[in-house]
Amino acid sequence: MMLDQFMRRQAFTLIELLVVVAIIAMLIAILMPSLQRARTTTRTIVCQSNLRQYVIANELYANDFQNRYVPVRTADGEGTKGRNYDTWMHNTHYQKILSAPGALNRYSEDEPFLDCPDLVRKPVRGFSGSYGMVWSWVQPNWDTSLVVYRVDVKHPSEAAEIVDGTDWHIQVPYANYTTKWDINGEDLLWQVAYRHFEGEGVNVAHFDGSTKYVRKQEAWDDPLARKRLWVIYGTPP
Repeated sequence: MMLDQFMRRQAFTLIELLVVVAIIAMLIAILMPSLQRARTTTRTIVCQSNLRQYVIANELYANDFQNRYVPVRTADGEGTKGRNYDTWMHNTHYQKILSAPGALNRYSEDEPFLDCPDLVRKPVRGFSGSYGMVWSWVQPNWDTSLVVYRVDVKHPSEAAEIVDGTDWHIQVPYANYTTKWDINGEDLLWQVAYRHFEGEGVNVAHFDGSTKYVRKQEAWDDPLARKRLWVIYGTPP
């Protein structure tokens, strides 16, 4: 008899089970935003790591070409896929550097080296990847090569070299998040892609190898950003 009573006391009542379930549900509700933010932060860090690899590869490229960075665009008649020019992503020497040990080697004509983990979908141009090289005020003439030398970069810790983008190059007017950004489609050419933290900011890689997350208001509305972030050399707007 006493054993039966003891066994009955060890069992949970329905009310007790419901209380436990309610507590677990509350804990999940409390923790989910933190977990989601942690995942978002992780993707941002991965993206910054990708950008840093591009910058490091560009520095190695400059070592091999008398302090000249990989051209944003070349017009030497040696283009691929029927073009009479090559973009920085198609530069064969740059490809070889990125394929070195420690870098991901999955490049093909229609596949980028490294993708932003927050990429919504493949950009409109198959070769463009998910990052763009800044070319504003870098000899913006389609008849000549778009070339930057190390000595040209006046503010290497502030000037953007490669950023999240929806095309292979970035122009500063397309950092305007009020008119040049479609978070769902990502289908505008040359635009800065404010992908991270629900479309509120962009990852930027500077010429000195540093990377950072920049909120879209800071990237476009901040006068200092207009003068330093998007200008490699030349006269800002």
